[in-house]
Amino acid sequence: MIQLYHSHTGIYIKEKIINILQDYDIELDQIFSITSDNGKNMIKAIEILNDETEESQESQESLLDDEKTEDDLMEKLEMKLLSQRDLNDLVPDLELT
Repeated sequence: MIQLYHSHTGIYIKEKIINILQDYDIELDQIFSITSDNGKNMIKAIEILNDETEESQESQESLLDDEKTEDDLMEKLEMKLLSQRDLNDLVPDLELT
């Protein structure tokens, strides 16, 4: 249990929840369920946490998409280099650039 020293707004409660999770090295994406009363401040805090988790997941997915795109580009470049080497092997007197 912790002491709350400020107004019990959803934002303040969300910040306190985040602080506690950080104290225990728990990431938001590791939380599957939160049980609380139906106070508007608790509902708001949980909504904010959900929004932050979704934003975090979307940014991670975006990074994965960027990595896939980079991998695709590298693969195409490697294929181009291989095809150029193959041509050089077939026609050694020609210089391809």
